[in-house]
Amino acid sequence: MTDPPVVTVVIPAYNAARTIEETVSSVLAQTFRRFELIIVNDGSADRTAEIIRTRFINDPRVSLIDQKNAGTAAARNAGIAAARSTLIAPIDSDDLWHPTYLEKQVGTLQRYPRAGFVYAWSRYIDQDSRILWTHHYPLVTGRALCQLIYWNFVANGSAMVFRKAAALAFGAYDDRAYAAEDFLLQVKLASQHECAVTPEYLVGYRLHPGQKTKKPNQMVGRLEIFRIIRDECERVPDEVINWKISQLYFAYMEEALFAGHGKNAVELLLRAWQNDPVGTGYRILSSLYRVGRYLARGAERVFIQAGVADKGPFLEAPTVDFVAPSRALLQNWRLRYLGKLDKRDSS
Repeated sequence: MTDPPVVTVVIPAYNAARTIEETVSSVLAQTFRRFELIIVNDGSADRTAEIIRTRFINDPRVSLIDQKNAGTAAARNAGIAAARSTLIAPIDSDDLWHPTYLEKQVGTLQRYPRAGFVYAWSRYIDQDSRILWTHHYPLVTGRALCQLIYWNFVANGSAMVFRKAAALAFGAYDDRAYAAEDFLLQVKLASQHECAVTPEYLVGYRLHPGQKTKKPNQMVGRLEIFRIIRDECERVPDEVINWKISQLYFAYMEEALFAGHGKNAVELLLRAWQNDPVGTGYRILSSLYRVGRYLARGAERVFIQAGVADKGPFLEAPTVDFVAPSRALLQNWRLRYLGKLDKRDSS
C-alpha cells in the first residue's frame, strides 16, 4: 500500500472458522479502498488462522496477529495498537457489512469533525446470512450520552467507526465489561464527544441459536457496566442508570419466568420495581397487553411491532428503509426528555 490508510478495520477472531471467510470478504469488497484490515486471532483452536492465511494473507491490505486467548477486548485493543490510521472500524468475526459501509461511515465522520464516533443501523441475520429482523432505530446525533445509556441505539460493536485518539483517551476497550465492552466504549466516547449517524441499514448482525438467552453471569456483567458508568462518566443522572438497570432486571425476570423459575422471577421483578416503579408498572401492563393480543390474534402477530420480519439475503436488501417506530409511549417520552438533558449538557 503506497498511501497510508484512512481507516483501520479490526476483526477479533476466536474459533470463527464457520464465518470468518464471509466476514472478511464483506470487508474486502468495500467500495472505499483506503483501509487496512487487521485480524487478531485470539488463540483459536479451530481453522480460523489457517483460513485467513490460505485465503487472504496475500492481500496487501490484510495483516494477521496471533496471540494467546485473552478475550475480545484485548484482541480489539491489539488491533488498535497496530493500526496505522486515525480512524478505527471494528467488526466482529461473524457479522457482515454492506459494500458501501466504510464509504458512507467515513464520509459522515468527515462531515462532523466534532463527532467522536459515527454509527449505522443493523439488520439481524441468521446463520445463512438471511435477514431475520429489521428494527426501528431512533435518529440521534450530537451530544447523546443519556439517550445512549437508556437506549443503545448503536446496537452492536460492528456498527460504528471511531477516532482512535478519542478511544485511547479511555484506554480503548475495557475488559471489565463482560460481553459488552463495545457498549461501554460507546458510552465513554459519548461522555466527551458528539456522535453522528449514517441512517442506513449497512450492518448484518448475526444471531446464533440460544444467543437471546440471558445467562446469570451476563446479568452480573451488565450490571457491573452501569456501576462503571456511574463511577467514571461525568454528568450521568442517577435516574438514567436506574431506568436502564430496571429494564435489565425486567428482561431477566421474563427469562426466568419462561424458564419456570418463579421465585427468581419474583426477586428480579422486585429489583426492577425498586429502581423504576413507573417503568416497571408500564412494562407489566405492556406484557399483559401482548398476552391479550396473543390470545385474540395468534402468536405470529404478537411481536411484529417495532420491526419487520424478512427472510431475504442481507447483501441484497436495500440499505434505506423506513421501519415504523413502536408505540412505546413511556420510552419515547423518556428519550425526548433525555435528549433535552443531552442538549443542555452540550451548551
